[in-house]
Amino acid sequence: MAKKNEKEKKIISQKKKNGKKNNSSLKQAAPKKIKAPKKPVQTAAAVKQGPVKTEGMSAASAAMPEKREESKSRTGFFENKKLAVFLIIILSLGIYLNTFRNQFLYDDSTFIQENNSIRSLDNISSFFNSVKSFSAKGEFLIYRPLPTITFAVDYKLWGLKPGPFHIQNILFHAINGILVYFLVLLLTSNLPTALFTALLFTAHPVQTEAVAWIAGRSSVMVFTFFLLALICYIESHKWQGAKRMTCIFISMVSYTLSLSSKEMAVTLPVILITCDFYFTDKERFKNVLRNSLSYIAFGLITIGYIYQRYIVLHGLSGQKEYIGGSLTSALLTMSKGVAYYVKLLLYPVKLSAEYIFPVSKNILDKPVILSLCVIILMIIAIVTLFRKNRVASFAIAWFFITLIPVYNIVPLQDVTIAERFLYMPLLGFCILAGLLISSMYNSKDNKVIKISGAALIILLVILYSVRSIYRNADWRDEFSFWTATKKTTPNSYRAYGGLGIVYDSNNNIDEAIRNYEISLSLFPGNILTRNNLAISYAKKGWYEKATKEFKDILAKDPNDSSTLTNLGLVYARTGLYNDAIREFEKAIKANPSNSTADNNLGLVYEAKGMDSIALKHYMSALEKDSGNEDALINYNRIAKKLSERKMINY
Repeated sequence: MAKKNEKEKKIISQKKKNGKKNNSSLKQAAPKKIKAPKKPVQTAAAVKQGPVKTEGMSAASAAMPEKREESKSRTGFFENKKLAVFLIIILSLGIYLNTFRNQFLYDDSTFIQENNSIRSLDNISSFFNSVKSFSAKGEFLIYRPLPTITFAVDYKLWGLKPGPFHIQNILFHAINGILVYFLVLLLTSNLPTALFTALLFTAHPVQTEAVAWIAGRSSVMVFTFFLLALICYIESHKWQGAKRMTCIFISMVSYTLSLSSKEMAVTLPVILITCDFYFTDKERFKNVLRNSLSYIAFGLITIGYIYQRYIVLHGLSGQKEYIGGSLTSALLTMSKGVAYYVKLLLYPVKLSAEYIFPVSKNILDKPVILSLCVIILMIIAIVTLFRKNRVASFAIAWFFITLIPVYNIVPLQDVTIAERFLYMPLLGFCILAGLLISSMYNSKDNKVIKISGAALIILLVILYSVRSIYRNADWRDEFSFWTATKKTTPNSYRAYGGLGIVYDSNNNIDEAIRNYEISLSLFPGNILTRNNLAISYAKKGWYEKATKEFKDILAKDPNDSSTLTNLGLVYARTGLYNDAIREFEKAIKANPSNSTADNNLGLVYEAKGMDSIALKHYMSALEKDSGNEDALINYNRIAKKLSERKMINY
């Protein structure tokens, strides 16, 4: 037994010796292997990326070096960054070049043509603290100082020539296309996906309302600074210390500029949190908490914006109640709107400046049920795709998040849906389409699928571009605009009312009256159209009809200064001077700055032979509005007349 144990000990000791020899041989062989350098060798893609990511960096950003290196090796047409930027710029210019011949129309008159505030750059400070600076009479309760500044710059450069006003709209749209390209590149690290998304975004026909309409500039500008803020925030995850803080600071400044462009920007903090949650492989909730200080900073900017808006507008918005009178009816009606937005994104053929949705108050209404089914399916897709294709899931979430300001949860406007509201949410759809088409184009095993992907993106961009170019023509002038709106939305009272104004301005009074009457049959409560109809009746010499319409308006609003002035004119034309004087005085009492009523009073007193009193009213009209040319002519005439009379008497 002892011998056996001794034998085993010898075997074990021999093995140990052999092991030491093997180890020594391994140590001797080690120098033959390639040693990793102390500092990691950086590829060209890694150099572009910058330093190694810090803890909490997004998964999309973390994956960039490897994927970018892969795409760097490609030399395909769609993988050239400089060419991609060039294509986006050329596409933007090509599609919207025909807007340079478009005139001012729709709300351009009140935001630009009749807005005296934009006629001097000295008024820039008022754009931040006075609601009266945004529109001609301050009737629009909006807070958009930055677009108003750009209108003032345009006026300084071009006066009231409408063509050059379109330059900034197209410029901002092209910049947005480029920013979309780089944002999607950050999220996917795939060059074809980024380019396809940007091209679809730039060319999609639903964008025409925001770009072709001059006053739609706010919808384009808000997204420029929104994207810049988001890109800088994502980039900040790659850096530490001062560079990281610089990126976040630029992001915060961009967010402030975005809010100064339009209220749609308030969703950025939600998008930032969503990005951090989506694109972190591990410890998502910890990563969100780690960036909480940044969220708080963006939240404080949001609160500051809401407070400033509240102070300037004397409230949050101009709408006093929800669509249908309650939050429930507003949300049910908006569910149909959201579903219709999806339809517009998929099939952007029947486009209109106005969409009319009947108010829904019952969740069991068939259109509401169908719309809710679409929304539920999209939410299921968000959850399902989260693990399978996170970028696709994020794209659908983007659509819902960026639509939040127009859900009417807080009633900021009385419009159910509008194409300009889709300018930002459209990106979600374009990312989905870009992912799908690039997956075909990136196919390595099947050349037919690869070619089909390339052909599909080219075909879609061509079709979108052609439709957009044709749609731009609808925004050429008031007549084209309202005719197109009437065609797509036959029950639009605004379309008929707008056509009535066009016919009236061209002295086609009969057609004006016909369109006004149709408009009022669709919406009898439209005071503006009823007032225009009464004026047209007066132009035809139908004074009894005109008087009846004016009195109907005053029965609802006895202090409507404009209507009181118009009724006074009817009385003056029929020789009822005392009645005319009474109405003009009421108009001035209701609105002391009503220079037109003062001028008309002067005319009535002049007709009665009371020239001295007439002169006082002409002078008063000029004191209220030095630009009142009629009052100036009348003042000079009566002053000369009185002067000559004094000379004769002398």
